[in-house]
Amino acid sequence: MAEARSGAMLPARDQGIVFLIGGAHGITHWIYVSIIILLPEIRTEFDLDYTWAGIFISVFYVGTAVTNVIAGPVGDMTGRRVLLQALALVLISLGAFLMSISPDLWMVWAAAVLVAMCTHLWHPGAIPYLTTRYEKNRGYVMSIHALFASIGDSAGPFVTGILVSGTVLGVSFGWGWRDVTLMLAVPGLAVLPFIIYFLGIRDPIERRASDGGMDLRTYLQGIWSQFNNRTVLGIAAITGLRSAAQGGIRNFLPFYVVDILGLDLAYGGFLLLVMNLGGTVAAVPAGMASDRFGRRRIAMLALSFTVIFVIMLTFIQSETALVFGVAMLGLSMFGLRPVMMSWMMDIMPPQFRGSGTNLMFTTQSILSAATPAIAGIIADAYGLATIFYLFAGIFLIANCLVYLLPDDKATKPIE
Repeated sequence: MAEARSGAMLPARDQGIVFLIGGAHGITHWIYVSIIILLPEIRTEFDLDYTWAGIFISVFYVGTAVTNVIAGPVGDMTGRRVLLQALALVLISLGAFLMSISPDLWMVWAAAVLVAMCTHLWHPGAIPYLTTRYEKNRGYVMSIHALFASIGDSAGPFVTGILVSGTVLGVSFGWGWRDVTLMLAVPGLAVLPFIIYFLGIRDPIERRASDGGMDLRTYLQGIWSQFNNRTVLGIAAITGLRSAAQGGIRNFLPFYVVDILGLDLAYGGFLLLVMNLGGTVAAVPAGMASDRFGRRRIAMLALSFTVIFVIMLTFIQSETALVFGVAMLGLSMFGLRPVMMSWMMDIMPPQFRGSGTNLMFTTQSILSAATPAIAGIIADAYGLATIFYLFAGIFLIANCLVYLLPDDKATKPIE
């Protein structure tokens, strides 16, 4: 296990492993958000209104909740972290392929849910693996992991928007959404051999985790004590609220660009690119700052700025100012991601970090499942612009919860 005090001191091989896992994580996000940016095209083909589009997204998140409930305990009891990562890559690719060939809405829906489920299958494998292997560099490795997620979140919508409706260097693409989803089946399978070769399906860390054995009764007794902790539940609630509001903005921004501003889908993809580039810039500094100054302090700062920037978006009239506002929003909103993950891993003992991860993502999935349907109903009734006030309010509640939690520097892992 690495003992370096900072990410810069990790040996080259360890840096390579951190970046390899981060890169694969970025691919899962690329595929996931590319499907989100394709929703206006899917909505047009199947003649859906905003309410049904919101329900489509809600079911998307319900699938992730199912994965979160199952995968965390399985990962903790078996210790097979790398195997979970490999399965996630295979099944995400399968889901994208099935979307491309499905003839009706319900089959497209089911395949999209498979993609969503397996995107979240990645987390209980990768996050405990990294935070256990690099205990003293937890904020740094989580920031690299989040950095690649932001890159995937940025590049996926932008490239997808261009492929569907854009022109580059005089070349017009005009792909259909089915062509794009077929292409999305490739990257996960391409990186899979590298994960297997460099990490190994039975990594030494995994063998140490699984050889000791943990039966279901022992696991349930241990995890119950973790989930009775106020800080654990608070962190889970905060990450859930953050994800619900963040996902709502990401999901409905393309609709706003196409239906309200009258611009093409490529511009919607560009705005998501800008928003996620802000997160790309913020991820590593935020993670390292939380290592130095504390998770709670950085989380409150990021959430405070996020509330301000979301409200500002509703007053912006200029397209140039909109780009700047979206960039600032991404900087504060996505910078929070590695901070909250590191905070949860600080609290959870190593043998329960898979379940700690999945508690966060299950909460995210449950709250994210409700938000799009509610936002869709509000958008149909009062207009798309009004839902941004809903998202700002959710971020404000999350910040209040951070304020109520104890100082993380005084908090010790639960035994």
